[in-house]
Amino acid sequence: MPSKNLTTVLPFIVQASVASLLCLTFLQDMRERAISLILFPLLFMSFLLTTVLHVPFQEVSVAFLLNLAFLILQAGLLYGYFWLKQGSVMPVIGSMLGWGDVLFWVTTTVLFSPANFILFFLLSSLFSLSTYLLLRTFMQGKQRAQVPLAGLQALFLLFLLVIQWFFPAFSLHDDYLILNHLI
Repeated sequence: MPSKNLTTVLPFIVQASVASLLCLTFLQDMRERAISLILFPLLFMSFLLTTVLHVPFQEVSVAFLLNLAFLILQAGLLYGYFWLKQGSVMPVIGSMLGWGDVLFWVTTTVLFSPANFILFFLLSSLFSLSTYLLLRTFMQGKQRAQVPLAGLQALFLLFLLVIQWFFPAFSLHDDYLILNHLI
C-alpha cells in the first residue's frame, strides 16, 4: 500500500510534468513549426496517468476508443471533402496538417470524455486559428504560413487543465456538464 505522502505528492508531480510537457510542445511548435517525436509518448503517458488518477481504467479505455473513432471520422471527412473538391485523394496529412498536429490529437484522446473531447477539438481549433490570425496581423512578414496548431492547442489545453486543477468540479473526464447544461 502506498504511503500517504506518495498519494498526496503524486498528483502534483504528474500535474507539473503535464504542464512542462505542454509548455515545451507550445514553444517548440511556435519556434520550429515542429515537435520532437519523443514528446508524444511522454505526453500520452502523462495524460493517461493524469486521467487514471481520477477515472477507472475501463472508462478511460472506452473514452479513448470513442475519441479515436472521432479522429478517424474527421480524417475520413477531410479526405472525402478534398476528393469531392479536387476529384482525387490529396495527402492532407503532411501537406495541410502536420503529423505533429495529428499525433497531438491522438495523445489527448485519453484525457477527455467523448463529449469533452469533441468540444476541446472544436474550441481549441477555433482558438488556434484566431490566435494565429491575430499574431499574423501584428507580426506582418515575420510569421510563417503554417499554423502552429498543436502548439496553440497545447496552450489551450494547459489553460483547461489549470482550471481543472484549481476547480475540481470542472472535469475534462465527465460529460455531465455538457450533456445536461449546454445541450
